[in-house]
Amino acid sequence: RHPRGTAPLIHHTFVPQHNSHSFCPSKEFQLLLNRSQTVITMAGVEEVNPATPENLAALRKAVSGSETGLPHHDDNSLSRFLWAKKTVERAAGLVTAHDEFIAKHNLQNQTLADVEQAFQTNFYSFHPEMRTDKGEMILWARPRFLNWKEIEPQQVQLFMFFCINTMTKAFPETKAKGLCLVIDWRGAGWKNFNRKLPPLMLKMVQECLPARMKVIAHLEQPTWFSMVWAIVSPLLSSKLRSRVTLLGPAPKLLTLASPPNLASELGGSLDVTLEMQRSILSRRY
Repeated sequence: RHPRGTAPLIHHTFVPQHNSHSFCPSKEFQLLLNRSQTVITMAGVEEVNPATPENLAALRKAVSGSETGLPHHDDNSLSRFLWAKKTVERAAGLVTAHDEFIAKHNLQNQTLADVEQAFQTNFYSFHPEMRTDKGEMILWARPRFLNWKEIEPQQVQLFMFFCINTMTKAFPETKAKGLCLVIDWRGAGWKNFNRKLPPLMLKMVQECLPARMKVIAHLEQPTWFSMVWAIVSPLLSSKLRSRVTLLGPAPKLLTLASPPNLASELGGSLDVTLEMQRSILSRRY
């Protein structure tokens, strides 16, 4: 169903034909393949800003007991939790989980230097102008750059926490528009997948980060992707699972984003460099 007078946008996505001798997909994985043929999203729906002064004060009080509490969160930082959870009660739980994660990993003063090794892998990239046609900021992940002989899963987890936390502060529009994670499987092999990483990443994204993950799009997913899905799927909430789509060939990314808003390697015109990303991630927000 969609609001009266609002028609759904329908993105037709490619579903690869797999060799039946390569693997035997589970029933749930087959449902994912079927659903990925058509992704329906709503257009023209204006959301009400939940981060009102009254709600911000109520959130501070709910977590700290005082309407002026949580001095380590300015209004820009705290508003992310209200956008992510919509109500003060649910946002308070997310603030608590977020701050407990920071305390557990001693990240109170985390900087780019603390995650430099993971940053240098170039596994995860972004650009301020790299957006979907709906305005979601694209996070571009490339598993082929992960060498598990040189880096630990927790280093990647803490790097992603730092990046997403920084980006949602640096670009306030992401609070309403949300994020689109594009996992680009080109050039990746089974050796680039570490089964220890998904539990770390998904628990963090779903329970600790004030970010709205609107789309998780797999690009050029390999024939062995069903094995990845078997590991990852049970870790996803039903809401996040419904936002996963398999795009197939790289050009199909153009069903989500236009060339001017994509990296050159993704068929666009943006120059995505480590230097540009460093300039953003090195600032304090």
